[in-house]
Amino acid sequence: MRVRRQYIARALFSRLSVTTSLRAVRCMSDPTSTSTSAADHAALQFSLEEVAAGGVAGFAEHFLMFPCDTIKTRMQGGRARSIRDVVRHVWNNERLTHLYRGCVPVLVSAIPAHGAYFSVYEALKRLFGKDTNVAIAVAASFATVAHDSVSTPFDVVKQRMQMDQHRCFTTSVECARQIVRSEGIGALFASLPTTVVMNIPHFSAYWLAYEGFLASRGQGSVRHREDEVTVDYLAAGFVAGACAAVVSFPFDTVKTHLQLGHALGFRHTLRELIRQRGIRGVFSGVVPRILYTAPSGAIMMTTYETVKNALAFERSIL
Repeated sequence: MRVRRQYIARALFSRLSVTTSLRAVRCMSDPTSTSTSAADHAALQFSLEEVAAGGVAGFAEHFLMFPCDTIKTRMQGGRARSIRDVVRHVWNNERLTHLYRGCVPVLVSAIPAHGAYFSVYEALKRLFGKDTNVAIAVAASFATVAHDSVSTPFDVVKQRMQMDQHRCFTTSVECARQIVRSEGIGALFASLPTTVVMNIPHFSAYWLAYEGFLASRGQGSVRHREDEVTVDYLAAGFVAGACAAVVSFPFDTVKTHLQLGHALGFRHTLRELIRQRGIRGVFSGVVPRILYTAPSGAIMMTTYETVKNALAFERSIL
């Protein structure tokens, strides 16, 4: 009973701490804000339109760009030096459909992960009130944690399947079972801290670039959504994706090696990569990373904004 009370007290304290932090950020974002708890509650309401649009956007992005992700993963895994090497190896020794090996767990996880990601981001932006750099970065950080907590185990299975050129696994379920059996369930989450550390600067940079690009079309630093068209979302998503890819790439390389089971920790992995390959080796695969992240950002944001606007319009006429 005592343990249970301690657990409840700890949970309540944690919840209060998060709520207090969010309110502090809101005050930093909008010093004139005099919000009440009722207003905070209304701002944090998650929209089903945002969840649905996020899920569709995540599925579309990962399905269309998955072959580029496979090429990037194989280059980071150290088995190829260039995009041409990967494509030539697949063409000569495998089938082109192998570029989609491991896509099932990613597509399955993309819907809930991106739904949570976009809904958390939008809800926190409403809570903060103004699109300041601090508000955007904090909203992106919390959204990243929500996304990565869902997607990381599926991402581990995906990357093991992508590197499985000899078809040791016939299905994603078989691959997941083998990982748990031989390495323990913790192996599915081994890269979660590194993934979050990598993705927070990645998505913070992404959203700052995205929101800033769209705001630059109007006057000052405020977006004018009524003037935005599809080409704006394409361009903003592309530029934001390219910027974020360069910022986070060293973290992405370390994360890939952790998920492939090649090392014990972030610091050890980074040190070994630099020792074995040099700084250039840490950035091996940066070109396909940009080629993947830039268009995937364009696809994701165009799909998200279009679906969200369509759902909002349909609701308004009902």
